Amino acid sequence: MGTFFSFIFSNYYCSSSFFYAYKRSTAVDSSNEEGYFLGGRSLTGFAIASTIIMTNLSTEQIVGQNGQSFKVGMEVMAWEVTAAITLVILALVFFYLDTLNME
Repeated sequence: MGTFFSFIFSNYYCSSSFFYAYKRSTAVDSSNEEGYFLGGRSLTGFAIASTIIMTNLSTEQIVGQNGQSFKVGMEVMAWEVTAAITLVILALVFFYLDTLNME
């Protein structure tokens, strides 16, 4: 019974996410370059951060690092932790540079 509810919930979540993204993307004016920059500047920080983190993940991290960590220890996952910290630092640097350009 739990599998059935998981199936229903995951389908509902995926379809509602798709519908929401479709509605938001059709509202963006893409006739000029402004419309293509971060979805017409309508994307939130959470959406941008999620795409950066999910782009950083791959099958190697999901499967390979688990197996490697089991074999040699948890120090293998330090790569992913330092990558996340580096992404945050780079985001702060680019945010600072962007605020300098706005003044």
